[in-house]
Amino acid sequence: MIAYKFLAAGRTGPFTGYVWPERQWVDAPSSREGAGVHACRIADLPFWIDHELWQIELAGPVVERETQVEARRGRLAGRVGSWDARALAEFAVHGALRARDLAVLALGDAGIRSDALARAVTLQETRVVLESLPALSGVPAEMAAYAREACTRALDGAAASATHMAAVAAVALLGPTGFAAERSIQSRWIAERCGL
Repeated sequence: MIAYKFLAAGRTGPFTGYVWPERQWVDAPSSREGAGVHACRIADLPFWIDHELWQIELAGPVVERETQVEARRGRLAGRVGSWDARALAEFAVHGALRARDLAVLALGDAGIRSDALARAVTLQETRVVLESLPALSGVPAEMAAYAREACTRALDGAAASATHMAAVAAVALLGPTGFAAERSIQSRWIAERCGL
């Protein structure tokens, strides 16, 4: 099976610190559930964001989990060159602007005009507009707070945090299905941006 794997810089596993060799098979340390070689389907990618994205070949029984797949063996087949520092930064901006869009919806539902927020195109501009909103309460206040926090995290370069914030905001506004819907939008963004 061909899947994808996010790694920290230098082909390093973000949780284990293991440095993956290129094009060499790596066996799972044990057969215990959860100790296998972990990888992503395209839909799983937003859950595991990191600096490098690799195509990985999996062998042995492949078990599907909620947000990843797990196999007995894997080998890095090649780096996805279109996922680089620029793509990572763009993904952070995407998450923050999605949270902004959800805030615009919430404000509109409450009858609060938010044309300037809807037109904001940069994170700095978005944050300035959010700070200039009148005193809010309830759902509009919550959504504006999510959007502000997503902007802050994106400006700090924390793409995983910014996009997670957008997914959490989607739940707050749209209900339990909002999280999966937002993660689906994010996985499509990655797939299109990287040509997967």
